[in-house]
Amino acid sequence: MKGLVQKYGKYFWVLPLLVSFRELYQIIYGTKGDVVDFIFFVGLSYYFWGMSVGKFKGE
Repeated sequence: MKGLVQKYGKYFWVLPLLVSFRELYQIIYGTKGDVVDFIFFVGLSYYFWGMSVGKFKGE
């Protein structure tokens, strides 16, 4: 399991990005979309991307 996280952990930011695309689709087409959720998932994507490229230092 540790090898899996070390190998694919830097691509974890893609998951919240996909959820944010889904949320944006729901906002645009008026089906149960929430702007706060969209902003939250875009922020998570940016944070995890920054962690993967070394922009933010983790503990």
